[in-house]
Amino acid sequence: MQGRENGSYSIASYKLNNLLYPDKLCGYSSETGGLMKNLRELKVDQVRQYHAEYYRPDNLCIVVTGNIDNDALLAALKPVEDRVATAPPPPVKPERPWTREVEPLPSESTSGPPREVFFPSEDESSGIVCLAWRGPGINDFQGRMMLGLLWTYLTESAASPLTKELVESEEAVCSGASTHELEFRETSWCLWCEDVDVSGMRDMPDRLMEVLRAEHSRGVDINRMRDVIGLERRRYKSAIEDRPGDELLDRIIEQFLYGEREGHAHEAAQLSGATDALGLLDMAEAQDAGFWTTLLQTAVLEPPRVTLLAKPSSELAASKSAAEKERERAQAEALGADKLAKLGSILKDADETNNIPVASEVLTSVPVPDASKVAVFPVTSVRTARSSGGGRQLVESKGNHDLEKAVAASLEALPPSSPVGRLGLVQTDHLASEFLRFNVAADTRNLSPALRLLLPLLDEVFFKSPLVDESGVTLDHEAAVNALERELVGYSSAIGSGGGSFSNGSFGMFFFVKFKVEKGQLPLAVKWMRRALWQFQVTEERLKVGAQKLLKEIPEVKRSGSAVARAALKECLFDVQATNHGACSPLRQRAFLKSLLERLETDPSGVVAD
Repeated sequence: MQGRENGSYSIASYKLNNLLYPDKLCGYSSETGGLMKNLRELKVDQVRQYHAEYYRPDNLCIVVTGNIDNDALLAALKPVEDRVATAPPPPVKPERPWTREVEPLPSESTSGPPREVFFPSEDESSGIVCLAWRGPGINDFQGRMMLGLLWTYLTESAASPLTKELVESEEAVCSGASTHELEFRETSWCLWCEDVDVSGMRDMPDRLMEVLRAEHSRGVDINRMRDVIGLERRRYKSAIEDRPGDELLDRIIEQFLYGEREGHAHEAAQLSGATDALGLLDMAEAQDAGFWTTLLQTAVLEPPRVTLLAKPSSELAASKSAAEKERERAQAEALGADKLAKLGSILKDADETNNIPVASEVLTSVPVPDASKVAVFPVTSVRTARSSGGGRQLVESKGNHDLEKAVAASLEALPPSSPVGRLGLVQTDHLASEFLRFNVAADTRNLSPALRLLLPLLDEVFFKSPLVDESGVTLDHEAAVNALERELVGYSSAIGSGGGSFSNGSFGMFFFVKFKVEKGQLPLAVKWMRRALWQFQVTEERLKVGAQKLLKEIPEVKRSGSAVARAALKECLFDVQATNHGACSPLRQRAFLKSLLERLETDPSGVVAD
């Protein structure tokens, strides 16, 4: 908890919430989980009082997801409901939390120079810049959807106005620009710019607003906005198939916390509106360019905003460490040896009590779920490999026999020169889904140590580079990104499945390329796989931009003790010359990327050839 409270983003978020919602009665500026100082002073009677006031049946929401037997669920809940019904009512009707009116954003938070906050860091090279605006009310579903789409248009991809100007250019001033919504009774939208050079932080807010005003002057590109809406629709459908409970949970909780209580019919209509994402996206698609340009003006350019600069401080890092040691010394001195021994004994007893094993009858009293009732999705898998004669041969299959034969025959009939035919091992898994996933894993074991160091940079620029399409026309990187988002549900590359810039994912010796498309669009997936493996063009400009971006990210990685510890551990456990764990380490990449940028100035063609 101490590490979290002193983290750069935690400090910045806490300060930002206090600027956006300074009224302490509304509670939105509070630190979730509490502050260490307050927890040290907290008494057990205060905890019990809080539980009595807020942990009560009328303030409880139960969300159950999955394949449910309704009768069994209601039968399990009935004894609890009966116990609640027979409990005496409270003497005074308790106030429903989070229903207090939120005060307007005060001028003190928005006027004058940007606010500053400092976080402890030995590296003082970069910080965080955040701009924030109050947004629509929590139940203005249409307004929130429109504003969310506008921010996606402005920030999410390499072709977005803010990202294109501030991140994906040779004059980049930060490593990323992202937004998120604070989902309170009165919402807010926060724009975060990560890894901004400290020397340029003061100028960053004006630069941001300059880019936004320029986009307003040009007018929102309606074709690209419709691409954004289409992608959001595909993503939503995909999320509903993959994790329906998670996708709907936030909307349900929002309504429980902030929704109006005016009878079941009204609440049902409200919940329906909150979860009707497809209907809201249809409304968004019906809007013209003028609507979106006006929204940019009225929701972003005109309203007052909060500006926060979060700066690193090595002095604060040293003073916090010294202050904590002094606090511990003073506390020990004030308590004295006898009191410390007594408190230590109390802590030991409490720890032993907490570690008493749960009685077996408690566990056996819960019915064992019937595994036979678990819904299993039938999967048919077929695996083929390239044969010595140049064709394909069946290696393994399981599932539906007729489907196995049909798939195996179609794979074996592929010409060796086709995109799929050229792959060493191909496995197809067939199951009921509205989407098709196409993943390629390239073995990197044979790379030389010098080429292996290029993998994080390759991952960074992989989908942000020009490509040559099937007719021989070269698309610049912006057009390529727009085409990806127009046609696909999702796409990614990584060193190891699920890896990041400076850490490998699962199967870390493979470089993964992944696509997701809608059902029936296998040719589209194959087209993009072919483009990804053979038609993207690495350029000097994109390599330079990618290297600068990765360098900007390293200071924040180094501020994470766990990230540095993992990197150091991998240095000890793996051959750093022959594995991707060593090549991806931020400890090694910093020096390599700096030397690569110097080489790009003197030998750009050599770097591109590598």
